[in-house]
Amino acid sequence: MKQLLALLLCLALLLGLAPAALAARPSYGGGNQSYDINDPNEQEDNISYVNTTSFGFGGFGQESRPKTHARSTTDSLLPYNALEMTVAEEPSPVLVFGGAKLPIALEDGGAFTARLGVWDGSDFLPQSENCAVLCLTAETDAAWLVPGSVLRVLKNSGIDWLLLQSGDTQALLPTAPFLSGSRYDAWRRNGLTDGTFLYRLALSGGGMQMEVTAGEETVAPDEAGDALAYTGITTTIVRGEP
Repeated sequence: MKQLLALLLCLALLLGLAPAALAARPSYGGGNQSYDINDPNEQEDNISYVNTTSFGFGGFGQESRPKTHARSTTDSLLPYNALEMTVAEEPSPVLVFGGAKLPIALEDGGAFTARLGVWDGSDFLPQSENCAVLCLTAETDAAWLVPGSVLRVLKNSGIDWLLLQSGDTQALLPTAPFLSGSRYDAWRRNGLTDGTFLYRLALSGGGMQMEVTAGEETVAPDEAGDALAYTGITTTIVRGEP
C-alpha cells in the first residue's frame, strides 16, 4: 500500500509540473512567442557592415572603414558593401565618399574635387538630392586611376555614372561593368572579375585613352579591336566652367 501511494504521489507531481515546463519553453515560429529573422526590429542592434576588403592596386591600396547603420525612425538600411552618398568639400588626392577614403586618384598624385549631381544629356548639374552622378574634377589634363572595386562600391551606393573632368575634357562612364570581347571573356574564365580590374583613363584635347590592367596584363581597348571593347562611355568637351 505504501508503494502504491508513493507511485501516485510521483504521478501527481509530474502532471503538475509538466504544464509549467511547457509554458516556460520558448517558441520559435509557433505559439505566442515567435522570432522573425527578416524583421529589422528584432535583429541584434540592426547593424550591417561594409566589406572592408583592401583595394590593393600598387600604391593606392587603402581600406574602406566599416560603416555601421543603426536603426532609424524609417527603418532604412544601406545595401551591403555601400556607403552614404556624401563627398568631401575640400580637394583631396583620393576620393572621400561616405566618410571613407576610396583609391580613385590622379596618376600624378594631384588633388581633385568631388561633387554629386545629375547628367542632363550634355552637362553635369550639381544637386543635393536624387543624385546619380559623381563628378571628379582636375584643373588640367590628367590621367585617372580607377579601380573596378571602387566602381562596384559606388554602384551599390546609388551612383550610376562616374564623370571624370580633366581640363576641358570630360568622360562619362557607367559604374556597372562595360567591357566585352574575347580578351575580357578569357579574363573572366581565369577568375578575374570586373572588380579586380584597374582602369587608367588619360583625358586631354577632347579625347580619352584607356588602359585596363587585369592581373599581370595591361591592354588598351583602342588597340585590341574586338578582343577588348567598351560601351556606354561618352567623351566630350566641358562646356563652361568645369
